[in-house]
Amino acid sequence: MASTNPQEFPPYPNVYRGSLVLGGNPVPDGTRVFARVGNYQTPTTESKDGRYEVVVGPPERRHFGRTITFYILVSGSERMAPQSGVFREVQFGGGSPQYLNNSLDLVYQ
Repeated sequence: MASTNPQEFPPYPNVYRGSLVLGGNPVPDGTRVFARVGNYQTPTTESKDGRYEVVVGPPERRHFGRTITFYILVSGSERMAPQSGVFREVQFGGGSPQYLNNSLDLVYQ
């Protein structure tokens, strides 16, 4: 998605991945997962082998520092995870980029 400010480059995305547990068990393959930060919603992805990966890439830098909330769809209803993240500016230098790849296990009751 392009930035709404033509003078501004969109920020690098933050990638979150981890296990996905519902009621003490790994979710079934194909469970739909997405995240929100501010008014931006990620594309929906599907779980595989009890794991997920979500690319959080809002189009504007104003989302830095905002909370990322994670959701699954269960029987057509959204369920928000108790775990959350923070959208951060990717830092380069001295090895691999920081905040580009993030590990976060999502556990739903």
